[in-house]
Amino acid sequence: MIAEWAADHGDAPREHQRVTVNTEAELDAVLDRVLRRGVPQMVDVYPEDDVDAPAWQTVGLQVGLGHDSRGFVWFSNGTNAAFGYEDDLEGWADSITFDHGGVPTSYSPERTRVRPATARKAAHEFLRTGKRPTCVAWPS
Repeated sequence: MIAEWAADHGDAPREHQRVTVNTEAELDAVLDRVLRRGVPQMVDVYPEDDVDAPAWQTVGLQVGLGHDSRGFVWFSNGTNAAFGYEDDLEGWADSITFDHGGVPTSYSPERTRVRPATARKAAHEFLRTGKRPTCVAWPS
């Protein structure tokens, strides 16, 4: 799998990275590196053979990490896409801005109904299975 992110937020230098990850430890190293930037950040995880395809045309997962209490999980099967959520978690009071490929992007309370630990767990599950994570609920 590939983990990819781009950041251009705050005082940190611009960064665009595409890294092959084969283990949960390698994925955690990427996610921890992104978290050290100190701002909420989106990370793509997708199969290596889809490296040049647009995110909406491939199987892939996006996770939002870096907020103290909330994150997001977005999955695409190449045809349909949706944001996952945790049933027991209400919407956050306001939108949360995540750095999305170098562009600060607001995510509505409905899209950030995921705890940071669950977003990481979803990324691990996708890395292992290549399928939509089951650790979050999905709209029907």
